[in-house]
Amino acid sequence: MRIGSMTYRVLANENAEYMRAIAKMADELICTLKSQNTGMGDQAASVLALVNLLDQIEKMKESGSQVAGAQDRLQKELEESQANLLRMREQCWEIKKDLLYYRNLCEIYEERISQMAPAGSSRKSAKAKGGDEAKPLDRMQRSFEEIENPHENSPLS
Repeated sequence: MRIGSMTYRVLANENAEYMRAIAKMADELICTLKSQNTGMGDQAASVLALVNLLDQIEKMKESGSQVAGAQDRLQKELEESQANLLRMREQCWEIKKDLLYYRNLCEIYEERISQMAPAGSSRKSAKAKGGDEAKPLDRMQRSFEEIENPHENSPLS
């Protein structure tokens, strides 16, 4: 293989085509350096090419370190996000359990309120007519408008 103005015999564990491609890149690098710096000898061009390549390798290592650092940071953020998601799911489950508890409690109180109503209440007459009956707590609910204007259309008055 010819690199610069010298011919080399290269022995390597890599395949021949790969080694020819590497030798060609080295030759092009040295020829470029010699054309940019007229009068530079092969040895000086080879040393300058080596220094330039080592500089590129170090910059790539540094860039790789930065990428690895960013990857580590993103991995930690992902783990934190997954932990937050799990906490939120647990909170949601607890809220659902509370909601079921209070819904059942409301049903119990509505049943007790209906048991406390007099025998001839409107609840029984609505049942007899086949109409929709309002539960006791539903009848007690008020809109914001009714709360702000308690004397207008108040079912309690």
